Amino acid sequence: MPENCCIPNNLTTPCDVPGLWNPEFRPQDAPFPMLAVRHMVASDFPFLRADPDWLQAYLDQFATEIPLRTRREIARNILSAEAA
Repeated sequence: MPENCCIPNNLTTPCDVPGLWNPEFRPQDAPFPMLAVRHMVASDFPFLRADPDWLQAYLDQFATEIPLRTRREIARNILSAEAA
């Protein structure tokens, strides 16, 4: 993932990442150059979990309102990292 996918002030920019369910789908690909910036949302976790700084920015913003499904995934990631 490019460095600029997550900006510390909780904004996100397009990145070349695959879709969650179809790795061939590029949800942020466009047929012409464009720039989109939006506020990070709680459902962005799957795109931010690969980088500790991005994950920290995510947790700083959403720790108290993370959806149950995402909290479980975070816990699994932590446990598997500790076991390694």
